[in-house]
Amino acid sequence: MTQVGQMLMDRGWKEGEKSGQQKGDYKRAKKTALKLLKRGDSLDDISEILEVSTDVIKRWEQESLHG
Repeated sequence: MTQVGQMLMDRGWKEGEKSGQQKGDYKRAKKTALKLLKRGDSLDDISEILEVSTDVIKRWEQESLHG
């Protein structure tokens, strides 16, 4: 394989790994937010801790109730 080909392949692997990690982080944040809501923590506290907007947390809560 050429150096350019190897570089492109390496970049593709790194981008795929990063994308997978971001999806995992998203799922973990959603799961944690729902647990904290169930525990009675406020939306503002959860938003601050997880660095996710309150609108996103509200959407996750609605999805969990209806889906």
